[in-house]
Amino acid sequence: MVYGKDGSEVIKNVVFDIGRVLVRSYWKECMGIKGRSKDTQNKIKDLTLDSELRQQIDLGKISLEEMISIAQKKQPNLRNELNEFSKAYSEFTIVDKEVEQFLIDLKARHYHIYLLSNYGREFFEELEKKANFFAYIDGKIISYEVNVKKPDMEIFHLLIEKYNIKPEESVFIDDNKKNIDAAEKMKFYTICFKNIEQVKVDFSKLLT
Repeated sequence: MVYGKDGSEVIKNVVFDIGRVLVRSYWKECMGIKGRSKDTQNKIKDLTLDSELRQQIDLGKISLEEMISIAQKKQPNLRNELNEFSKAYSEFTIVDKEVEQFLIDLKARHYHIYLLSNYGREFFEELEKKANFFAYIDGKIISYEVNVKKPDMEIFHLLIEKYNIKPEESVFIDDNKKNIDAAEKMKFYTICFKNIEQVKVDFSKLLT
């Protein structure tokens, strides 16, 4: 724990983003192995992960199946490739073991651990089946469940209210600067994730 001069606890909670922090997806590498060109991979990304459809998935408004169906109607010539993507994204989402171990170590040091992440239902349910870090968390707010996503302030309010946490006693770790900015407005301590070594250094600085 981090303590103030009067002996009171200053930091009690650590809040993690999931995507590109605790996990990374290697779906492009998977499709490359299958012979799909970089141009095809980029077209699929534009149709899915970088599209409004992804926003709708994260908000719980459409399913993965619906997203793929809509994308296939836009690009019928990529029907098979889009089906491959829908399977590869979850299958090749890999837990970063170093970040996971950092989370586990924080839990062992008696910090409360929370997840606050933008995620679609199918992607999240598949991740829950294989990620060990879920056994160490004290709570989670996932965008598809609450129909609001970062950087909307409302999702931070939901975390605060549901688990009765105080932002000034909490560290928020995320790779997205907009999400970091939103958290800072809510008075969280923040760490913008680049790599685990940098996060450990930044977290240590908070302790001093």
